[in-house]
Amino acid sequence: RPDLRVVRQGFVRGRNHPDDVGRLAMLFRRFRHVSYMAKAIAIWTAGDRYIAAIAERGEALRAEIASGRPNAERVGALLREISRLDQRVTPLEDAFSRTLSKGARHVKRLLLEITVLIAALLLSSGVLLSWMMLRHIRAWEARYRHLLDTANDAIIVASLETGIILDANRKTEELLGVPVSRILGTRQADLHPESEQDTYRRLFAEEVRTGHATNGDLHLRRADGQLVPVEISAAVTELGGRAVVQSIFRDITDRTRADRALRESEERYRGLFEDANDLVYTHDLAGNFTSINRAAERITGYPATEATRVNLAQIVAPEHLELAREMVSRKVVSGGPTVYELDVITRDGNRVPLEVSTRLMLRDGKPVGVQGIARDIRERRRIEAERAELLAREQAARAEAELANRAKDEFLATLSHELRTPLSAILIWARLLRSGRLEPEARTRALEVIERNTKLQARLIEDLLEVSRIIAGKLRLELTPVDLAATVESAIDAVRAAADAKEITLECELDHGIGPVRGDRNRLQQIVWNLVANAIKFTPSGGRVAVRLERDAHGAVISVRDTGIGIPDDFLPHIFERFRQADSTSTRAHGGLGLGLAIVRHLVERHGGTVTAASPGEGQGATFTVRLPVPAKDVEAGDAAWLSGLARRPGPSPLSLHGLHVLLVEDESDMRESVAVSLELCGARVTAVGAAPAALEILDRDPPDIVLCDIGMPGEDGYALVRKIRSRGAERGGQIPAVALTAYARDEDRSRALDAGFQIHVAKPVEPTEIARVVADLCGSTARVGRVAAARGR
Repeated sequence: RPDLRVVRQGFVRGRNHPDDVGRLAMLFRRFRHVSYMAKAIAIWTAGDRYIAAIAERGEALRAEIASGRPNAERVGALLREISRLDQRVTPLEDAFSRTLSKGARHVKRLLLEITVLIAALLLSSGVLLSWMMLRHIRAWEARYRHLLDTANDAIIVASLETGIILDANRKTEELLGVPVSRILGTRQADLHPESEQDTYRRLFAEEVRTGHATNGDLHLRRADGQLVPVEISAAVTELGGRAVVQSIFRDITDRTRADRALRESEERYRGLFEDANDLVYTHDLAGNFTSINRAAERITGYPATEATRVNLAQIVAPEHLELAREMVSRKVVSGGPTVYELDVITRDGNRVPLEVSTRLMLRDGKPVGVQGIARDIRERRRIEAERAELLAREQAARAEAELANRAKDEFLATLSHELRTPLSAILIWARLLRSGRLEPEARTRALEVIERNTKLQARLIEDLLEVSRIIAGKLRLELTPVDLAATVESAIDAVRAAADAKEITLECELDHGIGPVRGDRNRLQQIVWNLVANAIKFTPSGGRVAVRLERDAHGAVISVRDTGIGIPDDFLPHIFERFRQADSTSTRAHGGLGLGLAIVRHLVERHGGTVTAASPGEGQGATFTVRLPVPAKDVEAGDAAWLSGLARRPGPSPLSLHGLHVLLVEDESDMRESVAVSLELCGARVTAVGAAPAALEILDRDPPDIVLCDIGMPGEDGYALVRKIRSRGAERGGQIPAVALTAYARDEDRSRALDAGFQIHVAKPVEPTEIARVVADLCGSTARVGRVAAARGR
């Protein structure tokens, strides 16, 4: 039986009115061969299904191209399917017509008119079917062209056989810079540079051989000659019954530029990584190293090839390991950069301090490791240690300077006290003497006090000058063979009166068999005098001071032991320092400047010896021990030594200077008068003047036998005067002996005086007997003095 459903569907699709479909179906049922009609309608319905399939494939092709990255193989398959369906439609139309003819012959005998009518109707339906199919194809072609022209990539279709370009989209125009019409009919291979022809042919051959889409990176040459990097995706397909190659070109200029920038950045980073002087490394969160640079290899001793087998725990010093782990944990939590210091243990066991700066490495927002830069800070640590040492030394020096400054202030206060006290006594007794109301016994006492305090002042000034020479390094020694026992004995004799005044027993035990030592007799005597005088000063009345001279295996030993107040333990290390006193307060029981022992130490050391102090404690006395090397080589003293000691050598008083004419040049009237009187009491005739011009007049009018001249005078000083005298001829007094009598008492002052032309330099203050002795000796040995002065001039 005929399928009425199919019959009804065919009449509806044939644009018959729905009200007529039922009657037409019932009409066909009355005919025996209505199945022929059903077959025609079935064939027609199948053609309609093919058209629907074509529309479906076209929609899939549009979606693939619109995706932005079409799969060439997929596009080719869709095109081939559309072509196949298109080829099936036409045969269906022919089959429909043949079936319709067969049906018509069978029904011709029954009802020709109705059959003709139905045949016409069905024929019309077939024509309508063909028209609808063509409209679908044109619509698909329009959609395909639209998709092709709106694609973001360039698409070129070329013949598989010849390589001639058959079609291209508008993006191809933009990419190549030429209209599509100019490239149609040209070879696709010509779009690529000559250097890439082999690569293009290999891709093309691979595509033909496998039948699958191929991909690669090539360049397209633009109309202006510029090469554009592209990514090509090509596939073989059929179009209109012929094999073609459809190629999709994507402009990868930005990607290529980014890739190049990335490679350059990686190269720069690699260069910095490897050539950096600092250690650069990475490790995972467990502390396992993943990379290290050459500096890290050099410092740690671990090669990069072994870095992945090394853990933080193997190289970080044990005491810093917890710090390193804590920093990694803190890094995971905070994520910010961290800087800290730690020590690492190298492969050979050495310790290297590092300053470490680390940063967290992330992957997909999650921490995966740590990147670090570490700097070798051994040099910085050394500099810091030196700086700390310098700071400590500076602080110690500052403390010492502050201590010295306080000592200086204390010294100045002490100096003021030590100067003012004897000056006050001198001033008071001098004014009492001037009053004329003192009894003879009181006048004698006044003169003794003035003399004693004047000597004390002279001693203070001499100590100050000695310290000044020591500090300036200008203390001079006149080295000669010295009888040490005699020198010690002379010093003891000089202080015996002071000991007797305090009822102190002064014991002396001297070994006269020690023999001579090489030294400065006056300085050696000064050493002993200072030590013994110091012992007497600090020993209470009724005490005992013992001086002993002996020889041991190392040389001569001078010891001065007293039963005095002793030395505190905390002050004993400072006993020989300048300006230091155990008691510098205003309530101290003993005077002095604290210079004597400092001078003793310097003089002893200049003689190649040592001096030490010892004391059991306060109230238990003290012992000073001087050690000097002996025996010394015997050397001649010479005339220079004789002259240097001439002014200081004691002699009998009074001396007779009768018959001598002395020219005294002194600007201070009190000093001029006192010296003149002392020389006149010895029988000399003295001409005293206050300036250099007057002295030159005396030389011309009444030539003297000797000149005593001050140095510091207004207008013209003593140096200039003596140079003028020496410039005169012998007949005009140019060879007259000259003595520099001055308060400039430094060694350099003495040298300058002798260089200017003086024979002897005598420092103020000076004893009257010493002045007379200098005049007597110099005038009595004029020839010898001239010879020595000439030697000094050389």
